[in-house]
Amino acid sequence: MDSTFIVDGTFHFEKEADSLCVKILRVPARFPDIIEDLVVVLEAGNLSVTLSRNSNGEGTRLNNILQSWKERKHSYDSIQLELYSEKSKKGMPKELIDSLVNYSGVQDKIYMSYVMKLMNENINNGIGLLLFKVNYPDLIREDKQRILKLTGNLYSRKDAQLKLMIENDRNSKQK
Repeated sequence: MDSTFIVDGTFHFEKEADSLCVKILRVPARFPDIIEDLVVVLEAGNLSVTLSRNSNGEGTRLNNILQSWKERKHSYDSIQLELYSEKSKKGMPKELIDSLVNYSGVQDKIYMSYVMKLMNENINNGIGLLLFKVNYPDLIREDKQRILKLTGNLYSRKDAQLKLMIENDRNSKQK
Protein backbone atom coordinates (compact mmCIF):
# COMPACT_ATOMS: atom_id res chain seq x y z
CA MET A 1 0.00 0.00 0.00
CA ASP A 2 1.30 3.39 -0.96
CA SER A 3 -0.06 6.76 0.05
CA THR A 4 0.10 10.29 -1.23
CA PHE A 5 -1.55 13.57 -0.30
CA ILE A 6 -4.08 15.46 -2.35
CA VAL A 7 -3.19 19.16 -2.50
CA ASP A 8 -5.45 21.62 -4.32
CA GLY A 9 -7.31 18.71 -5.90
CA THR A 10 -4.25 17.03 -7.42
CA PHE A 11 -1.79 14.34 -6.45
CA HIS A 12 1.31 12.76 -7.92
CA PHE A 13 3.14 9.51 -7.42
CA GLU A 14 5.59 7.40 -9.35
CA LYS A 15 5.86 3.63 -9.50
CA GLU A 16 8.08 1.31 -11.48
CA ALA A 17 6.26 0.22 -14.64
CA ASP A 18 4.94 -3.35 -14.53
CA SER A 19 2.15 -3.99 -17.02
CA LEU A 20 1.06 -7.06 -15.03
CA CYS A 21 0.61 -5.02 -11.88
CA VAL A 22 -2.92 -3.77 -11.19
CA LYS A 23 -3.48 -1.22 -8.42
CA ILE A 24 -6.52 0.48 -6.92
CA LEU A 25 -6.60 4.23 -6.40
CA ARG A 26 -8.83 4.86 -3.39
CA VAL A 27 -9.85 7.92 -1.44
CA PRO A 28 -11.28 7.38 2.04
CA ALA A 29 -15.07 7.61 2.02
CA ARG A 30 -16.51 10.79 3.49
CA PHE A 31 -20.30 10.84 3.42
CA PRO A 32 -22.10 12.26 1.44
CA ASP A 33 -19.33 12.43 -1.19
CA ILE A 34 -18.97 8.95 -2.65
CA ILE A 35 -15.72 8.50 -4.55
CA GLU A 36 -15.47 5.43 -6.77
CA ASP A 37 -12.23 3.44 -6.60
CA LEU A 38 -10.23 3.37 -9.81
CA VAL A 39 -8.32 0.31 -11.00
CA VAL A 40 -5.17 1.12 -12.96
CA VAL A 41 -2.34 -0.79 -14.64
CA LEU A 42 1.20 0.31 -13.79
CA GLU A 43 2.57 0.86 -17.27
CA ALA A 44 5.08 3.41 -18.48
CA GLY A 45 3.67 6.86 -19.16
CA ASN A 46 1.53 9.48 -17.50
CA LEU A 47 -1.96 8.66 -16.37
CA SER A 48 -4.51 11.39 -15.82
CA VAL A 49 -7.25 10.44 -13.38
CA THR A 50 -10.42 11.94 -12.03
CA LEU A 51 -11.58 10.48 -8.75
CA SER A 52 -15.28 11.14 -8.30
CA ARG A 53 -18.64 9.37 -8.12
CA ASN A 54 -17.66 7.93 -11.52
CA SER A 55 -13.85 7.83 -11.49
CA ASN A 56 -11.89 7.51 -14.70
CA GLY A 57 -8.33 7.30 -15.90
CA GLU A 58 -6.68 7.72 -19.27
CA GLY A 59 -3.40 8.47 -20.93
CA THR A 60 -1.70 5.12 -21.43
CA ARG A 61 -2.64 2.33 -23.82
CA LEU A 62 -3.65 -0.26 -21.22
CA ASN A 63 -5.41 2.22 -18.96
CA ASN A 64 -7.40 3.53 -21.92
CA ILE A 65 -8.50 -0.06 -22.65
CA LEU A 66 -9.31 -0.55 -18.96
CA GLN A 67 -11.42 2.62 -18.93
CA SER A 68 -13.32 1.45 -22.00
CA TRP A 69 -14.02 -1.93 -20.33
CA LYS A 70 -15.18 -0.15 -17.17
CA GLU A 71 -17.66 1.97 -19.13
CA ARG A 72 -18.99 -1.12 -20.91
CA LYS A 73 -19.30 -2.97 -17.60
CA HIS A 74 -21.23 -0.07 -16.07
CA SER A 75 -23.61 -0.17 -19.02
CA TYR A 76 -24.02 -3.94 -18.77
CA ASP A 77 -24.62 -3.76 -15.00
CA SER A 78 -27.24 -1.02 -15.50
CA ILE A 79 -29.11 -3.10 -18.06
CA GLN A 80 -29.05 -6.18 -15.82
CA LEU A 81 -30.26 -4.15 -12.82
CA GLU A 82 -33.13 -2.74 -14.85
CA LEU A 83 -34.10 -6.22 -16.09
CA TYR A 84 -33.94 -7.61 -12.55
CA SER A 85 -36.10 -4.75 -11.25
CA GLU A 86 -38.68 -5.26 -14.00
CA LYS A 87 -39.01 -9.01 -13.53
CA SER A 88 -39.31 -8.57 -9.75
CA LYS A 89 -42.45 -6.44 -10.00
CA LYS A 90 -45.54 -8.05 -8.53
CA GLY A 91 -48.21 -9.26 -10.89
CA MET A 92 -45.85 -9.52 -13.85
CA PRO A 93 -47.16 -12.06 -16.40
CA LYS A 94 -45.05 -15.21 -16.69
CA GLU A 95 -44.53 -14.64 -20.44
CA LEU A 96 -43.04 -11.22 -19.78
CA ILE A 97 -40.82 -12.55 -16.99
CA ASP A 98 -39.61 -15.32 -19.32
CA SER A 99 -38.90 -12.75 -22.02
CA LEU A 100 -36.90 -10.58 -19.57
CA VAL A 101 -34.93 -13.61 -18.34
CA ASN A 102 -34.18 -14.58 -21.94
CA TYR A 103 -33.05 -11.04 -22.80
CA SER A 104 -30.85 -11.00 -19.69
CA GLY A 105 -29.22 -14.24 -20.85
CA VAL A 106 -28.59 -12.77 -24.30
CA GLN A 107 -26.96 -9.72 -22.69
CA ASP A 108 -24.81 -12.04 -20.54
CA LYS A 109 -23.56 -13.88 -23.63
CA ILE A 110 -22.77 -10.64 -25.48
CA TYR A 111 -20.93 -9.17 -22.51
CA MET A 112 -18.98 -12.36 -21.71
CA SER A 113 -17.99 -12.70 -25.38
CA TYR A 114 -16.59 -9.16 -25.19
CA VAL A 115 -14.78 -9.96 -21.92
CA MET A 116 -13.27 -13.17 -23.32
CA LYS A 117 -12.02 -11.31 -26.42
CA LEU A 118 -10.51 -8.57 -24.27
CA MET A 119 -8.98 -11.14 -21.91
CA ASN A 120 -7.44 -13.07 -24.81
CA GLU A 121 -6.02 -9.89 -26.36
CA ASN A 122 -4.45 -8.93 -23.01
CA ILE A 123 -3.51 -12.34 -21.64
CA ASN A 124 0.03 -11.22 -20.71
CA ASN A 125 -0.80 -7.95 -18.97
CA GLY A 126 -2.78 -6.64 -16.03
CA ILE A 127 -6.04 -6.35 -17.98
CA GLY A 128 -6.05 -10.08 -18.72
CA LEU A 129 -5.21 -10.81 -15.09
CA LEU A 130 -7.93 -8.47 -13.77
CA LEU A 131 -10.63 -9.78 -16.11
CA PHE A 132 -9.69 -13.38 -15.30
CA LYS A 133 -9.91 -12.64 -11.57
CA VAL A 134 -13.16 -10.65 -11.73
CA ASN A 135 -14.88 -13.22 -13.95
CA TYR A 136 -13.26 -16.38 -12.55
CA PRO A 137 -16.41 -17.68 -10.79
CA ASP A 138 -18.46 -17.28 -14.00
CA LEU A 139 -15.98 -18.83 -16.41
CA ILE A 140 -16.55 -22.35 -17.65
CA ARG A 141 -13.97 -24.94 -16.63
CA GLU A 142 -12.49 -25.18 -20.15
CA ASP A 143 -11.84 -21.43 -20.33
CA LYS A 144 -10.22 -21.44 -16.88
CA GLN A 145 -7.97 -24.34 -17.86
CA ARG A 146 -7.02 -22.79 -21.21
CA ILE A 147 -6.07 -19.46 -19.64
CA LEU A 148 -4.15 -21.09 -16.80
CA LYS A 149 -2.28 -23.23 -19.34
CA LEU A 150 -1.37 -20.11 -21.35
CA THR A 151 -0.26 -18.09 -18.31
CA GLY A 152 1.26 -20.86 -16.19
CA ASN A 153 1.66 -19.60 -12.64
CA LEU A 154 2.10 -15.98 -13.75
CA TYR A 155 -1.31 -14.81 -12.53
CA SER A 156 -1.02 -16.69 -9.23
CA ARG A 157 2.38 -15.11 -8.56
CA LYS A 158 0.99 -11.62 -9.19
CA ASP A 159 -2.30 -11.91 -7.28
CA ALA A 160 -2.61 -13.73 -3.94
CA GLN A 161 -6.43 -13.55 -3.93
CA LEU A 162 -6.61 -15.11 -7.38
CA LYS A 163 -4.12 -17.78 -6.32
CA LEU A 164 -6.42 -18.70 -3.43
CA MET A 165 -9.48 -18.78 -5.73
CA ILE A 166 -7.67 -21.15 -8.11
CA GLU A 167 -6.49 -23.39 -5.28
CA ASN A 168 -9.98 -23.51 -3.72
CA ASP A 169 -11.45 -24.35 -7.12
CA ARG A 170 -8.96 -27.20 -7.61
CA ASN A 171 -9.52 -28.52 -4.08
CA SER A 172 -13.31 -28.53 -4.48
CA LYS A 173 -13.04 -30.48 -7.74
CA GLN A 174 -10.80 -33.11 -6.08
CA LYS A 175 -13.42 -33.92 -3.45
